[in-house]
Amino acid sequence: MRMDNSVSIMNPSLYRQYLNAKIPIISFTSQDSGLWSKLYSGTETWETLGPSRKLFDCPANRRKYEKIKSYCDKHQVSPAALVTAYLACNKVACGPIIGCRTMEQLEDTMSGAGLELDPKTLDWLDSAE
Repeated sequence: MRMDNSVSIMNPSLYRQYLNAKIPIISFTSQDSGLWSKLYSGTETWETLGPSRKLFDCPANRRKYEKIKSYCDKHQVSPAALVTAYLACNKVACGPIIGCRTMEQLEDTMSGAGLELDPKTLDWLDSAE
């Protein structure tokens, strides 16, 4: 099984190009098949990830999850809300494509639309790279 460490806005080099050119992006699979939410809720662990999420299991993503968990615990927000806020507050303009199966998932995801992340927090989240 192929591992995928792309659970980020994009690789750092490409990110700088979009930032410098001021070109907006579209983020497909912005919720990574529910990876962060499943881990955070305890529904799955790194060892029990389902096939659609297992490809995201790599050291870089485990570090990223620790940052996400820390922020969510401290600010009492869900990972889905944090991902939405991260994309909405990012220095690169972004239109995330989300996929929710239930109204509860949609409401959870959209709760991040009002969450403001300052540049220091964005840099801190990005430092997990």
